[in-house]
Amino acid sequence: MGSKLKIIAGLILAAFLIVLSITLIPVISETVLKNADITKQTIETSVEKALIHCYAIEGAYPPTIEYLTDNYGIILQEERYFYYYEFIGSNIRPIVRVVEK
Repeated sequence: MGSKLKIIAGLILAAFLIVLSITLIPVISETVLKNADITKQTIETSVEKALIHCYAIEGAYPPTIEYLTDNYGIILQEERYFYYYEFIGSNIRPIVRVVEK
């Protein structure tokens, strides 16, 4: 009788762990996605602030995003994101997009 009770307890524990993992996986996934979105927004904000700073100091927008990394301390995560930087003219704000790979 004792071994049957152990088997039942084991099955109940296994079922509980399965239900718990099924419940937690979406929550964890959502948290990871939110953190990725916050990181992307932080990078976009940093690039935008550097653009404004560069224009205020130099009187022109930088021709490349690399100029911002070299001269204004922007750190790009190129292994994680694609950066689209369209320079239109020295007095027209560039178009900047950050897209996750």
